[in-house]
Amino acid sequence: MMAFSVQGLQRKVQTIGAAGIIVAAALSLVAVGPVLGGGPPATQVGLYNVTFPISNGTAQGSSGSAGFFSMAEAAVTIDQANLTMVIMHISYVDNSLSPLFNPAVTATIQGPDNSGSATGPVPPGQTADFIIAINNDVPPNTTLQAGSPEEAIDQATPDDTNTTAGMGEWTVTLDVGAPLAGRVRPSGSITYTITVDIQYFEGAAEKA
Repeated sequence: MMAFSVQGLQRKVQTIGAAGIIVAAALSLVAVGPVLGGGPPATQVGLYNVTFPISNGTAQGSSGSAGFFSMAEAAVTIDQANLTMVIMHISYVDNSLSPLFNPAVTATIQGPDNSGSATGPVPPGQTADFIIAINNDVPPNTTLQAGSPEEAIDQATPDDTNTTAGMGEWTVTLDVGAPLAGRVRPSGSITYTITVDIQYFEGAAEKA
């Protein structure tokens, strides 16, 4: 009886051992599966030097004509982001018969959403330069950790940066008079030209 019990017990132990091996093998396969399947690559965080250099550019200007004792309005569209300065150059040609008497011309400039304004005379035979600073501070250069150049620039740009300040339609109003001989030749006119220069900043990031 005792021998039979021992052999039965040994068979039970062997059976349990075999089952344990099978379970262990199954667990091993489950554990290996995700490793073999792989996953999304980890973001490579690096150190970046971020700068905000100033660039120069131009915008499409305008031109037209206006009679004496009248006001002419011209629209100038600027579609550049991160503006810091707008410079408008305004000049005119007197179309009257005599070049000796030039009309008095005054320009008034107004930016979209009160982003900037200027006013002043346009001297005859000269180009008047109207320099308008945009209230949009250039972010300071910095060094930081990020997962990409785009992320680095985004982190380095302050939340209060108004990237769209000055973007949109600017209005230029020309007040044309004729103080000297205008009453003698009230049908006189001018042809005006407006050209536009701009300054703006753009972010750039390079690995340190």
